[in-house]
Formats: sequence, structure tokens, C-alpha cells
Amino acid sequence: MMVMMMAVVVMPAMAVIVAAVVIVIVRMGLAQLAAPG
Repeated sequence: MMVMMMAVVVMPAMAVIVAAVVIVIVRMGLAQLAAPG
């Protein structure tokens, strides 16, 4: 029971963290492409 509760709490948090990391990586890549050199 506790494991299920933990999974319900952790899964959305992990999804948010992964999304944030992907956004940061994409923005860094775009910044490098936009920057001259």
C-alpha cells in the first residue's frame, strides 16, 4: 500500500523533472545555434 502511494507521488515528480531537463537542454542547444561561432 505504501509503495503504491510512493509511486503515485514520485511518478509525476519524475515526469516534471525530466520535462524541465529536456527544456533546459533544448534551450541551451538553441542558444548555441543562435550565438555566432
